[in-house]
Amino acid sequence: SLAYVVLTFDWRAIGAALANANLLLLIVGGCSTILAYFAVRAARWAVVLRGSGIRLPFVALYRWSVISQAAIIVTPFQSGEMVKIELMRSAGLGTRIEGYGGLVVERAADVGVLIVIAAVAVLANLDRLFAFASAVWVVAALGAVGLAVLLVVARRRLGFLTDLARSASDVARHPGVLVAVVGLTFVSW
Repeated sequence: SLAYVVLTFDWRAIGAALANANLLLLIVGGCSTILAYFAVRAARWAVVLRGSGIRLPFVALYRWSVISQAAIIVTPFQSGEMVKIELMRSAGLGTRIEGYGGLVVERAADVGVLIVIAAVAVLANLDRLFAFASAVWVVAALGAVGLAVLLVVARRRLGFLTDLARSASDVARHPGVLVAVVGLTFVSW
């Protein structure tokens, strides 16, 4: 959040680094990296939607992805992702279920890629991990509690979740789509 950035960043060190930086390279490099990130995210969403049989203009997907990413910054739990789905729906180019089914696929790809990245990091640093063994168990226990709560809540909304799972499985049925989504997810991380 903004408060975290303002309160925890070492602004003197940042200022000193920026004072010695090539300003043109910083601006061009920073802007091009951000634009490329948005393009990869929009391309991933386009692939996911194509798996559901929805073809949308890339410009619209890019614009909605940028707006959605901006909303993520100011909303909790990345709920800004819903903005792109609602923009797609309000334009009459898809349904909520198709959009949220695609979002489930995107999140599953994110989790899978992060697990791979974490596994590589853990394997590369096993000796250091043992120093934090109790913290690892606390995080694992909190994750298990969170999953249990999620499953209890999911049971109450089974109808919606069934439709959502069906929409996500429509996308997941296409191996080429899954490979492209996972590849673009690795690139975006």
